[in-house]
Amino acid sequence: MVKTIFKAIGVLLLLGYLLGAGYLYGFWRSEPRYRGMHITIDYPSDDAHFVTEASIRQLVEGKPGFRYKGKPYTEVNTLELAKYIEEKNRLVRHVSCYHTPDSLLRIDIEQRNPIIRVKSSTPVNAGDGHSMSDFYIDRDGAMMPAQFGTAIQLPLVTGFVKTRHIMPLHDFALFLKNDDFWSAEVTQIYIRENGDAELVPRIGDHTILIGSFDDIQRKLDNVRTFYDKVLPRKGWNFYKTINVKFNGQVVGEK
Repeated sequence: MVKTIFKAIGVLLLLGYLLGAGYLYGFWRSEPRYRGMHITIDYPSDDAHFVTEASIRQLVEGKPGFRYKGKPYTEVNTLELAKYIEEKNRLVRHVSCYHTPDSLLRIDIEQRNPIIRVKSSTPVNAGDGHSMSDFYIDRDGAMMPAQFGTAIQLPLVTGFVKTRHIMPLHDFALFLKNDDFWSAEVTQIYIRENGDAELVPRIGDHTILIGSFDDIQRKLDNVRTFYDKVLPRKGWNFYKTINVKFNGQVVGEK
């Protein structure tokens, strides 16, 4: 009688074990898992394609200790992955990572929007221990490394650019975007060794010495008046420099 009871208990325990294991196995099998990756890139314009799908895929798959394929959604930290991509690729403005209904790891990239090109004679501190001498400044004021083999039509800055010039150059680039005359007239911005800025216009052999970018609207309005009233009489090549560095003054220098 006792043996029969123990056998019955053993059978019940075995059945319980098998049912529990089967349930857990079924749960494991049914939990959604990543089966691949899909990358989209939002470019600011048709000619500014700096970020590539291949570069993002290589960055993700090369992330130390990161695996996603075959893993449950809950084991992949998509927020941390998005932050990692933004930190490692300076061309990227924003990243969203999430799973799709068909079990793909979706990565949506927003590329930074360059508004001015800089080719400095000296490296410029970009933060995080990085320095660059050939780069773009984007609409947010961030520095983007220039990409070999890509070129877009933007205002060009040369000379001795320092970190303190980045935001004034950013603001000036936005000013040019909103001014049809000066966006067409200014072909280059040169930063002198003493930090003064001068503009190279499309028409004439002169340069425009503006000093700092402070009060730039008033300075260029004065230059425009000088263009309209003085240069038609003197000639567009009469002056070597038009100096508006000092408050309210326009000085033609031979």
